[in-house]
Amino acid sequence: MTYRLNQRSDAVRRTFLLYTSAIIGVFTVLALGAALSDPTLSPVIFVLQGFLLLTCIAAFVLARLRRVRLGGVLLCLGLIVAISASGSPKELIQSTLGSAYILPIVVGGMVAGAEAALALSVINISVILLLAVFNNVQITTSSYTTLFILGILGGLNWFIFRSQRSLLNEATTQAQAVQAAKLELEDREQQLVQQNNSLQASNQQQAALLETVQSLEIPAIPVLSGVLVVPLVGYLDSRRIEALNKKTLNALHEQKSHTLIIDVTGIHVADTQVAQSLTQLARAARLLGTRVMMTGITSEIAKSLTYLNVSFEGIETEARLQDAINKINEESLLGAVRSSNDRFGNFSQRLH
Repeated sequence: MTYRLNQRSDAVRRTFLLYTSAIIGVFTVLALGAALSDPTLSPVIFVLQGFLLLTCIAAFVLARLRRVRLGGVLLCLGLIVAISASGSPKELIQSTLGSAYILPIVVGGMVAGAEAALALSVINISVILLLAVFNNVQITTSSYTTLFILGILGGLNWFIFRSQRSLLNEATTQAQAVQAAKLELEDREQQLVQQNNSLQASNQQQAALLETVQSLEIPAIPVLSGVLVVPLVGYLDSRRIEALNKKTLNALHEQKSHTLIIDVTGIHVADTQVAQSLTQLARAARLLGTRVMMTGITSEIAKSLTYLNVSFEGIETEARLQDAINKINEESLLGAVRSSNDRFGNFSQRLH
């Protein structure tokens, strides 16, 4: 942004010098053409106009080459020389011809800056005073007015262009501050993006870890064919209860288990929430056609459940997990023996 402001200011000065040198050059060519038709004019006029035309061309070329300050100083010096030689010293000092010195002051201020305007004003005043001294020309009221105007114009141009430069410097400083703030915001935005990505990666890791913990803290273990054991350890809060119900019922459905053993050996506190969650899980499992057994009930839990008046109707209980497994094995063995006896009896009847 700072570069753009400086570039725009240089472009304005360059454009002004191009147009000014071109316009003065055109008028010089017209004046030179008119002078050629007047044989009474002094050859000095032709030399002077040719010099001014060459100065305009040089200033135009320098402006095209982006040497604006050098072209502006050259054009101003050419104007001072042309004005000083365009008339007699008396005309320059006592008539309005001296006011033509205003032009190089304005051009120098626009192209070369405040110091150039002030310096050209001093040069023009010095030229008029030197012409008056060396040519014994009396300085009149009109001369003083011209000198005063040149001095005031130089001071005003110095003040205006200096203020313009100060405003440009202030705008440049503000642009640099804005650019620095923009870079800082972009840096902060990048840091926030990196922190956000880091937080997302951390959240994903925590979610994966939580899922692993949930799968480990509520395992559903098939110990026999069609028998699923769910050992419970620790306190059952609402999150674990929800995970318990979901995982257990899904495992019963997927493994087509006919028996569910809920082992509560690792539970030391049984409040209303725990008791209700266990009974609800048992009812849901029975709706799936699953036999429900509960093992590991301690005396403290038994007292708590009795005090809470929780009904475990339809749920078989055993003291230990091994007792429940042995009972299932015995029932399976007894069923197999009965099936064999029935087959043997049917076979005997067929023989008779």
